[in-house]
Amino acid sequence: MLLDADWPGRVCSTLEADGAVALVTQGAAGNASARLQENEAADGFAQRFTDAARAQAPGEAQAQVDLALASVRVGLPRPDASRLVPGPLRAATENVLCEGAPNTVELDALRLGPLALLAVPVEPTFEAGKRLEAQAGAQRVLGLANGYSGYLDTEVMVRGGGGESARQYFGGELLGLLEDGATLAGSAAGLRAP
Repeated sequence: MLLDADWPGRVCSTLEADGAVALVTQGAAGNASARLQENEAADGFAQRFTDAARAQAPGEAQAQVDLALASVRVGLPRPDASRLVPGPLRAATENVLCEGAPNTVELDALRLGPLALLAVPVEPTFEAGKRLEAQAGAQRVLGLANGYSGYLDTEVMVRGGGGESARQYFGGELLGLLEDGATLAGSAAGLRAP
């Protein structure tokens, strides 16, 4: 049995019915599967997840919290369809991607008290996400923020055609460009030393 894509919405709705503010995000975990119990549907999983969230003790409220947000625009390379379609279709596919793909993407670094996050408009694999976190000084990467520019895998995976690179719209240089942007955003938001 598969879990439908809207279980985060169910979790948020249930928690917010209690008067809480809920935010369920997708991080850099790659494709993940839920461990459903026998004959369990999405509602049952969402309820178990909600119960686990409710069991977490809230932190002590603070009168003042430091807040910083920095946004950085990063230029994107030309799309690379070499892993997406067979050879004869590559040029046409790259032309279509060039017309439809953005030229730049936005990365946002957020510091909220002790919380440090980096929001990116890609779906990073675990390894790519860890590298972005390290460059920004962030505790977590939030994927699929401010648009969608496809998957993001490491250069090694792109060169070898493994992992999620088969679905990545851009070549192996994309991660390095986003790491540079993450460094700038993290420094500007005070997540890391300049």
